[in-house]
Amino acid sequence: MTSREKFEAWFLSEHEEVENSNELSAKVMKMMAWQSWQAASKELEQKLEESQREFRSADATIHNLELKLTDMAVQLANAESKCRELAAENSGQKSGVTYFAFAPEYGFDYFANKQDAIDTA
Repeated sequence: MTSREKFEAWFLSEHEEVENSNELSAKVMKMMAWQSWQAASKELEQKLEESQREFRSADATIHNLELKLTDMAVQLANAESKCRELAAENSGQKSGVTYFAFAPEYGFDYFANKQDAIDTA
């Protein structure tokens, strides 16, 4: 059943007097109602299409944001890894402190611990 047939069936069920009338005004009234229905339907279809476009646009935006979020998570993981590497390197440099002492008869000398440097000086 076409939309026009559905409309006419509804219209005639609501306005039985038009179905039994041969008057021109009744036929004109039915035609005007059909044209009004078509205009309203067209407007609704346009709104539906616009809503679908907005939905697709929002969906694309969400997808792009998800990609950015994934990329940022990878960048964060890489930065955290680099921080751990630098912290390990830094702790190694701090633990590698050397002591030196100067004695006129020996000159400069380097020691691994503080007490040996003091004893030599």
